Amino acid sequence: VSGDYFDYQEVGSGRLALAIGDVAGKGISAALLMASLQSAMRSQLRHCMEAASDNPAYPLSTARLIANLNDQLHAS
Repeated sequence: VSGDYFDYQEVGSGRLALAIGDVAGKGISAALLMASLQSAMRSQLRHCMEAASDNPAYPLSTARLIANLNDQLHAS
């Protein structure tokens, strides 16, 4: 059991979002932290995709997604 992370999700026709990460440490604690990160990442991606589809002037932005994810994780 470890904190390694690899994930992908379709974000449009023929487009994928790809995430790779690693939590320092091994074992259950690292795996639980990574599971939390995966959930937060998918939630933030969905939020950014919805915002982009509602407003064409608000394109899907990796920088915005990561900033939102960082704010969410820092708060918890």
